[in-house]
Parts: sequence; C-alpha cells; structure tokens
Amino acid sequence: MNFYKFDDKSVRLIGRWGEYRGNIATTANGSKIEIAFRGNMAILHFNMAENCDFVPHLWISVDGGAKVEAEVARYMRVECEEDAEHVITIIMKSSVEPQQRWFAPLVAKVEFEGYEAQGSATLPENNKKIIEFVGDSITEGVLVDASYAPDKTYEGKNRAFQDDSTATYAYITAKNLGLEPIIMGYGAVGLTRSGQGSVPKTEYSYPYCFDGCPINYHPDYIVINLGTNDKWNEQMIGQMPAEYKKFLYMLTDMHKNAKIAAMVPFYNCFNEEIKSVVKEFNEENGTDIKVVDTEGWLPKEPLHPLRDGHKIAAEKLTPILKEYFNL
Repeated sequence: MNFYKFDDKSVRLIGRWGEYRGNIATTANGSKIEIAFRGNMAILHFNMAENCDFVPHLWISVDGGAKVEAEVARYMRVECEEDAEHVITIIMKSSVEPQQRWFAPLVAKVEFEGYEAQGSATLPENNKKIIEFVGDSITEGVLVDASYAPDKTYEGKNRAFQDDSTATYAYITAKNLGLEPIIMGYGAVGLTRSGQGSVPKTEYSYPYCFDGCPINYHPDYIVINLGTNDKWNEQMIGQMPAEYKKFLYMLTDMHKNAKIAAMVPFYNCFNEEIKSVVKEFNEENGTDIKVVDTEGWLPKEPLHPLRDGHKIAAEKLTPILKEYFNL
C-alpha cells in the first residue's frame, strides 16, 4: 500500500477547503472530496485530534453507487469487489452546529490527510460550472430530518443525524441544473449578526473557509438566501438593507464574472427591502442581479424546512435559475 496526500493529483477537493495543521480541512457542510485509486481497497486518513464527541457525518459512495452515511473516523476503509480503478466520493453531510468551526481548535471539522491504496488513478474530468449558495442554517440543511433524535438528553448529539447538506433546496437545485454546488451556510449567521460555532457575520465569514484561510475558487453563479436570522436581530434590523448592499459589492468585486440571484427568504422577511436594494444596486452599477420572490413557496413553520419542503423549494427555484442563467 502507498500513501497519497490530500494534494495528490488523484484527489479533487470541491467546496470550502483550507490548509490546516499540514492537512486540508473544512467546516462547511456540503464540501466534497473525490479520490481515484487503483486496487480493491483504499484507507482514508482523517485527523481527529481536535474533534470531540458527536463528530461530523459523511456521505461515502464508490463509482457513482449508492451513498452510505458514516461518522468520520481516524481510518475509514473502502473495499471493492474488483481489483481495478475506482473513484470514491466523500461529502461532508452534517455536523453539530454549535461546535467551534471558525477559530482553532476546529472541533466541528473534517480534516483529511490523504489515503492509502495499491496505486493512484486518474480522476474523470469535471467540467461542471460552479454554483454557490450563500445562506444560513436552512442552506446547510439543519433539521431536514428533525424526527431522527436518538438522544433526548442533549440536542447536540442528534444534529449530525438530523441535518443533511445534500437534502437542501440548494444541493437539489444544483443537481437539477447539472452544476457543481458549493454550500456556504452556517447556522444563525446573518448580514447583521454572527452565528453558531463562532462564525462571524457574512461580511467577515464569506471570504474565508475558516479564520485566516481565504477561499480559493470563483463560482460561475451565486445564489444568496440571507435575512431570516437578521429578522430576529432587533437592535440591528434597520441596518440589514445597507449590509445587504455592502455584501453585493463584496461579491461583485470578488467574483467579477459571476451571475448573482438574490432570494427573498422562505420566511418572507425583508421582501420589499431586498427588492429595493437589488434594484438600486443594479441601477448604480449596471448589473442584472435577479430577485427571486419565494413568497408562498413554503409555510413559515417549521422555520427549518423538512426534507420534503426542500424538494418543493428546489422544484420552484430550478426553472427560475435555469432561465436566468441561460442553462
């Protein structure tokens, strides 16, 4: 068996990954690893030194087959029937929202060192364009399976079982459109407030994977779904429109060629404010950012849509973005 580091050409990282302690790490649910290896077994190496109880969950699939949910562990073996070339896909499904995921030590993280196998192989081409969804707990898939709560004494223990980034309106819409999703969603975060796990408000968190680690990708399309948490921030609620506009300037400056859509939150808060800010921004800058009015798509309760609610939202969002992005 040979060892191949995370930066080997047989490894592809998609999402909000950054170097951390000599490895590669993410705290953003939905981030993905693809590995091409040769042989009938690969042993995945994850550094668990800073993780504590209630670790993140992964989706793991081989050669495009069914996904299997597993808790991330120090060593994870993938065994295949055939001694041949294979591709493993690993997605950070879920984590525990309140755990530290911004400042070291990163507790709620997936930290990948590399893998062991008989040999490496060549990854298939991935020519998909990237769509990034910027939001909050709804966008990261919090409580999509709310009833799956094995421990009644501590909610945190349940969250990795209840959350699923791949069941969200964002991930499903990307799949419907044939695009590669990147999820930037953190619970309780807003344009005027910080969130769970010490994640700063969007202006300060968006440019980074986690503290001190800038993002290194440029999406082709960006969809914003922010404002729900700002509704509860009574002291700063009046600042939300100005913060929204400031964030639009950040996005258009960082990603000059990206097409941007701004969703009215499913809770239908800041409907008129978002429409007004985007209209004003477009007039001032000659842009064509589109507002997606989601009024009536989903009921206000539960605040976090269940799995079926996300499917409904994706069904409504997909044709709108398909037309706007000319896909």
